[in-house]
Amino acid sequence: MAFIRKKRVNGKEYAQVVENYREDGKVRQRVLLHLGIYSPAEALSYWTGFGNNHKNSDWKRWASKAKNLRSLVEQGKITVTEEDKRQVEAKRQESLEALRKLIGEPRGGGCARQVREALRPVHRPGKPAQWIKEEHLA
Repeated sequence: MAFIRKKRVNGKEYAQVVENYREDGKVRQRVLLHLGIYSPAEALSYWTGFGNNHKNSDWKRWASKAKNLRSLVEQGKITVTEEDKRQVEAKRQESLEALRKLIGEPRGGGCARQVREALRPVHRPGKPAQWIKEEHLA
C-alpha cells in the first residue's frame, strides 16, 4: 500500500505518492509519483484536463502523469473517493464562475490580481496563468 508523503522544499509543501519496500533487510522508500501542490483528486482532475488540451506544449507529459495516477488508483495503491472528486469539481466550478464574473465586468484597478486569484486552483504553478476554457478542464 502506498501513502502520501509531504515534503517541504524552500518553504513550499509538496506531496509525493510513496511506497515502502525491503532491501537487504532494511526498509526503503520508493517515490511512485510526484503530486506537487495537489491532492490526488485534484491532480487526477487537473492533469487529465491539461493532458486533453493539445494547445498546451506539455500536454503529453500531463496525459502521462494522469495515466500513471489513474493506474495507481486502479491498483488500489492510493484512494480517491467520490466525495474527493465532488469537492474538486465544486472548487473548479466555483473558480470558473468567479472567472466568468471577472470577464463580464469592466476592467479596472486590481483586475489582474482578481483573475490570478480566480485561476489559482486551475493553473499550473510556476507557469504564467493562461485563460483556460471549460472544455480543457474536463
